[in-house]
Amino acid sequence: MKGMDHKGDSQKDTQLSSQPDAYPIAKRKHLDVLPDIPTELKPNDLYYSMKRPERGLAVIFNHEFYDEIDGEKPENRHGTNADVENLNITLSNLGFVVDVQHNLTCAEILGHVGQISKRDELRDHDCFAVFVLSHGDEQEFVYARDRAYYIKLLTEPFIGKNCLQLANKPKLFFIQACKGIRLQSKINFRTMADSGKMNGAGNSKTVYSIPADSDILISYATLEGYIALRDPTWGTPFIMALCDELNNNGTTLDLLQILIRVHHRLATSTYVLQEKNTLVKVQPSFLCYLNRFVRFDTPTLFKSQTQ
Repeated sequence: MKGMDHKGDSQKDTQLSSQPDAYPIAKRKHLDVLPDIPTELKPNDLYYSMKRPERGLAVIFNHEFYDEIDGEKPENRHGTNADVENLNITLSNLGFVVDVQHNLTCAEILGHVGQISKRDELRDHDCFAVFVLSHGDEQEFVYARDRAYYIKLLTEPFIGKNCLQLANKPKLFFIQACKGIRLQSKINFRTMADSGKMNGAGNSKTVYSIPADSDILISYATLEGYIALRDPTWGTPFIMALCDELNNNGTTLDLLQILIRVHHRLATSTYVLQEKNTLVKVQPSFLCYLNRFVRFDTPTLFKSQTQ
């Protein structure tokens, strides 16, 4: 969809300053102090806990149809329901409760995430996930049925200081949407070998703190400025690859390894943009504010059957 007109920073904002980057804590006027939150995680634990009664809630905001937005009617996203079906099966097998929301307005989306962020039962969850299947734009905008909104509006209600029930737990966001209108090109490589060999690549209480914005990962189907791909029959390469990797390795590998495998699979494939008869590449991306590894151990609901 045609990009929106977003103004950049002012010239004053881009000038360098001779002031230091940070001040000693003693000179700060105040530091936000939140109540101590019980956690079974010790400071040196490198994996998030997956031992609570519930794996977590996975919310899917699926958009196939749109109203007119800024004088234009976005094209329908045929094939997106195949992504929903794949995600529903994959996430359920990993122990998630899946909440699918179809074609919501922006107000409905923000109301839904606001209501979820206040649920007391999140205390019993290991993690939380959101999937957005929609059109998108540059500068972190995605489309609801009636307008564009900033991705940060999805993540903000769940950061530590706004949702204490999910503090010190992974909050995972997956965005299947374009981030621009450019096509990704390719670079060809020839594999080289030398002599036939390839180069390989306690009981005591501990109080500690982490930044309030920690424990978030945002995974995108593409890079800033580029399109994301979707087939009207079988869905999107990104969601298909993600589901395949989670199905095959979700309980044995950590999430970053899984995402790199998704990136590798898509980056080494070539796709045909049929309306332009053009060969294109796909390079997904992610922002990671996780402080531990995420591995979806055997879901709690299956553990009693295997013990």
